[in-house]
Amino acid sequence: MESVNFAGDNPQPRFGHTICVIAPNKIALFGGAVGDTGRYVITGDVYIGDIILKKWKRIEARQVVSRIINNPQQPKEKQVITLNSTLQKAGQQGDSSAPIISNYQRPTTQNELVLIKCEICGKNFPKNQINEHIQLELQDPRYSEIKKEINERSKTTTLQPGNMIAEHLSQLKKKRPDIFEEDHRKPPPPPPPQQRPQPPRPAPPPPPPPPK
Repeated sequence: MESVNFAGDNPQPRFGHTICVIAPNKIALFGGAVGDTGRYVITGDVYIGDIILKKWKRIEARQVVSRIINNPQQPKEKQVITLNSTLQKAGQQGDSSAPIISNYQRPTTQNELVLIKCEICGKNFPKNQINEHIQLELQDPRYSEIKKEINERSKTTTLQPGNMIAEHLSQLKKKRPDIFEEDHRKPPPPPPPQQRPQPPRPAPPPPPPPPK
């Protein structure tokens, strides 16, 4: 990383300050804390740095600071100032070693919103909110009335007897044999085996004559 040395009114080493670009060749430094950890003072100093001349210039705070939030006499973190009729946010204290993102780009696409229909009220809600909504609906006294109405409706709904269903299927088979053509493609069952006639049994021989 290349380091650049500036001349002029060099600001004291600090942390928690804000620095931003205010012109093509100029930067502004505002606020921050001066001192060591545990023994520091939060300031409201303003410095303008010229990139071409490599020179800092300190600006008197009363010339640029029109209002400091919360307490005008005591600069604090998360301050707001106006510089050249432009609102500037500054002074949030934090880790000075945190990385700075200079090439951030806003996302060009957004996640598609997924809606799920609530079976209780019939309205659509985002997927990440449907569970909480259903829990609230179940606690609503109206839910018990809706549930009772559904149960009563199911009692009055009757199914057709079995013989009527079989008759309707038989009529449908006559009108749409193509639906039941799978049965026609099956080979007919083989005929039952025929029993061969048994030959007549020979008559038993006559008994021998009794001895004389």
